[in-house]
Amino acid sequence: IVRRACCSDRRCRWRCG
Repeated sequence: IVRRACCSDRRCRWRCG
């Protein structure tokens, strides 16, 4: 449920696409 924060995170950014 945290997509915007993930997009801003470098470790979770790869999940943004």
